[in-house]
Amino acid sequence: MDILVAKNQNLTKIYLQEEDWLKINNIINLLESIFITTEVLSSSTYPTISDVRLTIIGLLRHLESFIKDPNNLEECIMADSINFKFKEYWKYVEDSTTIGILLDL
Repeated sequence: MDILVAKNQNLTKIYLQEEDWLKINNIINLLESIFITTEVLSSSTYPTISDVRLTIIGLLRHLESFIKDPNNLEECIMADSINFKFKEYWKYVEDSTTIGILLDL
């Protein structure tokens, strides 16, 4: 691939460097947790509110690990945006399911 790029200078504009691949892998790692959360909750035949709460809390903690990493600014901003939206919705879920979670145990 490097030879092809060296021979055709137009490809240098779109050719990904090592740091670009690292960013892509970090973003994949960030978004993979959302994918796994979706799969876990979708594959359950009878998801209880306890399952939902536990899974979402795990996702929020994963997002916070990206937010606290000062080395990856773009991923930090992306994780913070996702985290903000989840917490905005989570307030409604948490408020309306507190009694249900106690009865579910």
